[in-house]
Amino acid sequence: MVATASVASIAELQIADTGKGTVVYLTEQGRGGTFVWRSGNFTVQIAADRLKGLHVPSSTSMPTIGCWVREWDGVHGHPEWFGARPDDPTADNCSAIIGCMALCPVTALAARDYYVRDTLVFEMSSRSLIGAPGVSLNRDEGVGAPARMGKPGATRLILTGERVVDAPVLRFGTAIPPKSDGPELTRNSVLRNLAVCRDNQGALRARASRDGTATDCVAGIVCSGLSSALIENVSSFDSPVGWYCHGCVYSKWDDCSAWRTTPASEARNDFSIGFLIGGYVRNFGYAGANASVYFNRCVAYDMIGGSVSVGLRLFGAIADTFLTQIEVGRCYVGIEIDGRDASGRTIPVDDNPTQQDVHLINPVVDATTQQGIQLRNLNRSFQVSIISPYVATAGALADFSILGGADRVEGQVSMTGGVFLSGGGKGLVAVDAVGLTIVGTVFRNYGAPISITGGRSCRLEPDVYNYDAIAANALHLKDISRSSVKPIVRGAQGRPGFAQGIVMEGGSHNAIDPTMVDPEAFTAPAAERKVRYGGDDARRSESFRESGNVLQGVIN
Repeated sequence: MVATASVASIAELQIADTGKGTVVYLTEQGRGGTFVWRSGNFTVQIAADRLKGLHVPSSTSMPTIGCWVREWDGVHGHPEWFGARPDDPTADNCSAIIGCMALCPVTALAARDYYVRDTLVFEMSSRSLIGAPGVSLNRDEGVGAPARMGKPGATRLILTGERVVDAPVLRFGTAIPPKSDGPELTRNSVLRNLAVCRDNQGALRARASRDGTATDCVAGIVCSGLSSALIENVSSFDSPVGWYCHGCVYSKWDDCSAWRTTPASEARNDFSIGFLIGGYVRNFGYAGANASVYFNRCVAYDMIGGSVSVGLRLFGAIADTFLTQIEVGRCYVGIEIDGRDASGRTIPVDDNPTQQDVHLINPVVDATTQQGIQLRNLNRSFQVSIISPYVATAGALADFSILGGADRVEGQVSMTGGVFLSGGGKGLVAVDAVGLTIVGTVFRNYGAPISITGGRSCRLEPDVYNYDAIAANALHLKDISRSSVKPIVRGAQGRPGFAQGIVMEGGSHNAIDPTMVDPEAFTAPAAERKVRYGGDDARRSESFRESGNVLQGVIN
């Protein structure tokens, strides 16, 4: 279709001749394109397109007579058609982007910066907001200094102005998740290829939590009230909480990330959390705050904050959460799973939102300064399956901590394969653990590899390997019962790693198999050091046997 005339602005188009089938080319920057005069009643279309992106009314003809209609493919729209001004820090592009999403199945953003002055709200079903592909990193090549808003060159959505202090940059889904799986959910929508940034510098910085809770922190991206959503290659930069995901059902986050380089102006209650997933209320009529949510190959790094710094926190009524190949690092705690309610108590198993089940497949926890993985306050419905973890920290506390007492974990914790690496710190510390299962997981070079107090019905088959650290023991077991213990304990040739193998303080009705506890791994090789009970060689300990314990396998 060949244009018969050209105009330089929307205003000129509105006064152009309106002969039937007239074709006019609009040359206005951003809005440019071909428009055709279509006869008919366009009252509804014009009312829905107040920004004149697709339908431009004539100043000389009534909407019931006809309208200037943009020629386009009917799928891919551009916010520039609706007045967006990318790369302009003074612009507010919210209305233009929302106007485009309202009328176009796919809103396509260029590889440019789109500034907004308030939260961009994406709550329409069957819509896609898609930017230009880019690398979601916050650094230049190698290990250079972090950049506040990542690397330019892809699509960035940047919140600037006064709302930097307290507003999310982007909300995907409805503000308040519904109580049933009804039509009010945002369904079948897609968010892809976007760097979501907070212009968080100088006096205008995101505030800290006002009440000392993570849920009151300012989030970069809020996902709520979503069903069957797909989020791909989206990054959150420089918000206290990168992502807050609650009230979502059967939705997927692929290759998403969170980064933070600028703390709040005050350290008190300044939380820094990459992914905050969960909630305290029951949504959709299902068992928890979310239902079947999948996070695949997501990353949280450089979580710089004042009082709390966590890569990924699951909290509250954690239902059906599946995490695969996530990576967290350069924060205080890598992964935290916390089943407390809003008042701080463990959610009772008889409450409705009690399904607390998590699958953690091949997680990577790197360079945390306090802990790798922490579990706390989880009721007997809790189930976590950890498969092939990689945890390499510089933590001052245990790399894998299962809390006890008032914070105890009542459910099932199972871990298979993988490796925990250390420069001499603590590996696994578990208190009051019930049903703890560890099979084939390597704990390497720990000063205190495994310590379990008050465990019951545990299956312990770790591989404890020291070649560059010497531990007092490989496993320290206090008051455990009804458990099976069959570890591998080894050192490198000529480099002993332990003073003793399995050290027990009390405990009853346990089966201990020290076949693979190698005396050559001890600083003073001797079979009597393989299993100790109450300070004595378990082979000769009457109290060991009288407590219902048995030795199995090769005991010498």
